[in-house]
Amino acid sequence: MMNDSMDFREPKKFIKFDYLADVRNKKMESDGYGYKENEFWKSEILNPNKSSIDKYLEIKSRAKDLERKAKQKEAHIGHEKPLKNSEEVNSMYMDAIRAKAALLENL
Repeated sequence: MMNDSMDFREPKKFIKFDYLADVRNKKMESDGYGYKENEFWKSEILNPNKSSIDKYLEIKSRAKDLERKAKQKEAHIGHEKPLKNSEEVNSMYMDAIRAKAALLENL
């Protein structure tokens, strides 16, 4: 016999949190990095005023541009603060990869 007044808890919801990206962004802000991950594709995907093909082309173009900028920056990494610059380049590549993954997820 179950008690009708038993209190059932709602299942816990999974909250996605990218700890490494958060730490990297905080470090970039404190060290004055020139690039901060901004997940530009989220606003594009949620934009109801654009068609799916327009969203796809826009995100693809911006991801390709970000990769191009990362390659240029990578080619010019000097001896002054190489770790800082390589972290910045890696963040740019990761942002481009996440944008492409979001494209595949929302096809």
